[in-house]
Amino acid sequence: MSGNKKLFLSAVKREFIAYRELLAKDLARAGLDVAMQEDFIVTGGSTLAKLDGYIRSCDGVVHLVGKATGSPPEEPALAALVMRYPDFAIKVPSLAPYLSQPQPGFSYTQWEAYLAMYHRRPLFVYRSADFGLDTLSVPRDHRFVLEPDEVRAQEEHYRRISDLGRDRGQFLNEERLSSAVLRDLLEVLPRLGTTQGTHAILFLCYRREDTSDAAGRLHDRLVNAYGDDCVFMDIDSVPLGIDFVDHVSEQISKCRAVIVMIGKQWIKVKDKRRRRRLDNEDDLVRAEIAAALQQKVPVIPVLVQDATMPVGDELPENIRLLARRNGISISASRWRTDVERLIKELDPVMKR
Repeated sequence: MSGNKKLFLSAVKREFIAYRELLAKDLARAGLDVAMQEDFIVTGGSTLAKLDGYIRSCDGVVHLVGKATGSPPEEPALAALVMRYPDFAIKVPSLAPYLSQPQPGFSYTQWEAYLAMYHRRPLFVYRSADFGLDTLSVPRDHRFVLEPDEVRAQEEHYRRISDLGRDRGQFLNEERLSSAVLRDLLEVLPRLGTTQGTHAILFLCYRREDTSDAAGRLHDRLVNAYGDDCVFMDIDSVPLGIDFVDHVSEQISKCRAVIVMIGKQWIKVKDKRRRRRLDNEDDLVRAEIAAALQQKVPVIPVLVQDATMPVGDELPENIRLLARRNGISISASRWRTDVERLIKELDPVMKR
């Protein structure tokens, strides 16, 4: 593993373990070692010293800030660290008032950020979208328990690191966090091998009025799995001034597969004249599906919002075969598991 770039993922396990696991999966590539706190839990030694050794030589630390602090190191380990680095308070002045105390009150996870600051390692800080609010709107591990003292400690911790301009923004869920981290770490990460040039090889077909949020979230996850140049989505991929239908037809001809997002309103959505959109021959969603079926590109229905597959009689003639395609349901309560199952099914097609 000599010569590999090294990255450290810093997060409180009982709050954000799923986020950290997805990050580790999306970051996995040749030439990169990814470590986390559990890799340095030792018996008869100092976990803090092990963390310090890795962070001191790593290429970046990704640090998640939520409402839980995690557990603190033992006093002997802290004393040894402060003795090893007598200039800690000079390099990280926001810690000066605390370092003279036998137990400053910082957790292992908080120390991971402070060690990155001390060793001048790139520190990428992301906070949950509900940080600083009284609500819990960001999904967390089932073991998480809200403790007011830890919330206050985290707010003080965030102030200490954000004053130095280390904040990279907020995250709403696992996929959005992973997308942000991959984007921000472009200069640190070894590049993944490309798949098929720069054109899209996976087309995501959806209707804004029906599944906009779910499609955006799935898009982020697919980009993390296959790369930004391998997922085509109209919201950010169609060049200006180009006929959309012609462009979509051309893109679909290059695709390995087309995903059709179907929510509860998909079959019913109407236009301004109160006509069902699918009954309009110029409807773009209909055109996308028809092009894929005509070109014999694999079409995968993805059902969200507890939607059911449309039957043939509900569909226009040129997309009636959609009703015969085998699809997959993605539940909000099992989102990550279901999406991983979809990706597992896509992998043989995408990576051949």
